[in-house]
Amino acid sequence: IISYAPDENACKVKKSENIHNYGNGTIQKNILFEDGRYYEYTSDGFTFRGEGVKDFYFVYSDDNYIEYTLYENGRLDVDKKTVFEEGVASTEDNFVLKEDGSLFYVYTDGRFKKISDGISEILNLKYALTQNGHLISFSEKDGMKDYGSFDVKKFFYGYVSYVLDENGELSAIKS
Repeated sequence: IISYAPDENACKVKKSENIHNYGNGTIQKNILFEDGRYYEYTSDGFTFRGEGVKDFYFVYSDDNYIEYTLYENGRLDVDKKTVFEEGVASTEDNFVLKEDGSLFYVYTDGRFKKISDGISEILNLKYALTQNGHLISFSEKDGMKDYGSFDVKKFFYGYVSYVLDENGELSAIKS
């Protein structure tokens, strides 16, 4: 129970995630504060990882978790190595959307390949909206499938995905 006012320098936690790297046996907690400060906590204590961080996530690879860190200025680091200096708008697992609408798949070793141009938004790790309003599915290996024009208001993902448009019409898309 906290019975006193919080410190004026206090900041809310935006995201935290626990990671267990089986390859080296370490357990860590990563914490991102709303002001962009990013820390890692292990049995050795807190380590300051950086500031200006927008998001982070981990992808499992070869008995370890590979860290993807996205900064407010659009820089993307994969395991502390810079892949893109600027221009990254959003990420979803290994997929990266740049501000110019280009969609990339980024491998855990930092290599990348372009999937498409003309993308406005990644909806999840399988679907995206194009700049001309089409809903597409994509993958690193299988290319893309265009489902046609949708004015997407909400998107629900599962074995069967659903699109709710602005007119209240619900469409089902079988994966």
